[in-house]
Amino acid sequence: MREIFFDKDFLNHLEHLVFLSKKVFIGEKGGDQRSRSYGIGLEYADHREYNSGDDIRYIDWALYGRSGRLYTKLFLEDKDKNINILIDRSRSMDFGAAKKFQYALTLGASLGYVGLCNLDHVGAGYFSEDMGKFIPPRRGRNQVFPYFEFLCSFEAASSTNLNRSLENFATMVKQPGLVVILSDFFDEKGYERGLKYLLYKRYEVHIIQILCKEEIRPDLSGNVRMYNIEGENYNDVDIDDDSIERYHRELTQYNSKLKAFCDSTGILYLQAVTDIPFNQLLTRYFKMSYEHF
Repeated sequence: MREIFFDKDFLNHLEHLVFLSKKVFIGEKGGDQRSRSYGIGLEYADHREYNSGDDIRYIDWALYGRSGRLYTKLFLEDKDKNINILIDRSRSMDFGAAKKFQYALTLGASLGYVGLCNLDHVGAGYFSEDMGKFIPPRRGRNQVFPYFEFLCSFEAASSTNLNRSLENFATMVKQPGLVVILSDFFDEKGYERGLKYLLYKRYEVHIIQILCKEEIRPDLSGNVRMYNIEGENYNDVDIDDDSIERYHRELTQYNSKLKAFCDSTGILYLQAVTDIPFNQLLTRYFKMSYEHF
């Protein structure tokens, strides 16, 4: 994977994504842009009626002279954008001819590169049964290659506990920002509690659910032993066209439930299949991010 990240063609693709992202920004529209929250800053934004306790330094005396009423100036507050990219490294991600974990790494590398080139602060971490190693948000193009090296330092392993991982991440990282979660979201223990906790902690949450074509439409038939990739149990099953259709319906229902949960809570949801070129997928993601904002 390291060779791909440092490949000239890959870096050229990333530069194109940087150019695109300057037109359709992620989240709060880039790290060198001012946020929409009000505070003490340099750029005048609006005013409101003066309330007892407001700082008298920000009274608009010119407006008082015209209206005879006191108003307080409001400014756009300077805030640096924090982007945190969380990658699922559980064993279910190590599946498919084109491994879901490798695809997640490519997306994570690309998003981090774009964020760092746009002067955002970018951090990243891995999770499985719990939140694993995490690098805090850093800023600047000079952080690109250390960021790539960090992503190359892990392999898929262990089982999944999304709720615990996301809750512990929100406990570790105190300053809210954008969290992009790259996972298949296959966890029988659920994901709702962890995602709700991120929202409670005032994070903006985007998820990219990563699947491979082999699990969407399995090419199987006859008597097959099915192993739980994150456990030790297995089942012997007879597979025919009807069982494949039932499986596909249940998978579709599961994914639809995930999307409906995201839609109802304001989380951006995007499904990715590993045979879609990463730059096409991210072009769509940037456009969705802009519309979501």
